[in-house]
Amino acid sequence: MQIRRKPRPGQPGLHLAHSLYSAELGAHDPGRYRLTPPCAPDVPVLVQPGMTVRTSYGTGGIVVAVEGPTIHRGQDGREYTHFTIIYVPVERFGRHSAADHCWINECVAVGGRILMLLEANSDEVFVDTGPSAKARQERAAARTSSSFSCQAGSSERSAAPLHISGEHENPLLPETIRRDRAGVA
Repeated sequence: MQIRRKPRPGQPGLHLAHSLYSAELGAHDPGRYRLTPPCAPDVPVLVQPGMTVRTSYGTGGIVVAVEGPTIHRGQDGREYTHFTIIYVPVERFGRHSAADHCWINECVAVGGRILMLLEANSDEVFVDTGPSAKARQERAAARTSSSFSCQAGSSERSAAPLHISGEHENPLLPETIRRDRAGVA
């Protein structure tokens, strides 16, 4: 049997922190963080409500919100911004409640990729914009109420962000979000 002891004060931990939470619990934080380069698109530009995301560790769904920026002050005194992606599993979308929300915390955009804030964490978030994502969104929309309708579109791969108003309105967003975005009371 192996005995695990807490490190003594001032001594680095045995394991690297992969999140800010694990660092708070005592895992060693070497202070290596990712930053979004200046003038590069940030997480809310890359991921918007209605898009489908998946992670390198096998989770994912349809985005309902992107929160942030949240600022973490590193050991070096610099401020590091990160975001939280809130999504609902595809099979629950359209009939979901707040209990179905899932969170991907500490997201940072680097070179068009969505990575985690701490460099020790190799997790990545992928935005599905191809035909398979469209098919999954259409299946999810078919299970929702009749107020949602899927628009037929091309099956070309597109990295362009969704437009929420006018003729490009996203049929997968709940009616309340669409009204809020359009400014209708």
